[in-house]
Amino acid sequence: MQTNENRRTRAAAEIRAELARLKKPQSWLSADTGIKKTTLRQRLTGSTPGLTLDEIDSITAALGIPLVEFISRTDVAA
Repeated sequence: MQTNENRRTRAAAEIRAELARLKKPQSWLSADTGIKKTTLRQRLTGSTPGLTLDEIDSITAALGIPLVEFISRTDVAA
């Protein structure tokens, strides 16, 4: 379970970092993906359980990152 929690944390951090690189606010991502602002904020801060695969798919599409590339960015060699 710890590995999954760490991956969720890394995924949220990578999304926040990509938004910063693009100089886009979370509100832009919310509007582009259809994920409610509150839900997105809670998922990216870890105050609610991690993002679903469908949410990550929508987010990576909005950010212009292939899903496989995004997953590799959040993968850490054991």
